Amino acid sequence: MNAPEGSLHAAAEDIRDKLNEKIAAYEALLREYDIAEDNASVAQRDTERQS
Repeated sequence: MNAPEGSLHAAAEDIRDKLNEKIAAYEALLREYDIAEDNASVAQRDTERQS
């Protein structure tokens, strides 16, 4: 277990990398939700203006 692949440090780095990937994906999803919400708000205002 002296090899870098088997070390606690390497395992922690792998976990950190995976978490960072998941966080980045989550943040991208939140940005998409924000864009969709903004688009829905614009569409609703347009509909209200037309009525």
